[in-house]
Amino acid sequence: AKMADSTRAMRRSIFERDILPAFRNRLLPEILPEDLRALCAKVKERGAPATAVYVPGNVEGGFGFAILHGGKGAKPAGGG
Repeated sequence: AKMADSTRAMRRSIFERDILPAFRNRLLPEILPEDLRALCAKVKERGAPATAVYVPGNVEGGFGFAILHGGKGAKPAGGG
């Protein structure tokens, strides 16, 4: 989907700063809803509540892409 460069940059920043370090060495089926909730809480606790709101959507997008391309696993925030 088309998106503004600023939106793309924000999503990439959240992925690189928060999501990748948390889930780098995990397979899709190993990332559970409670893991996503814990990551959101950690981001919020560091003083970034607005960023914490975006984390689930970014993770969902990654799961959706992986599943579309043959990956196995359920999205940790629901929806498939």
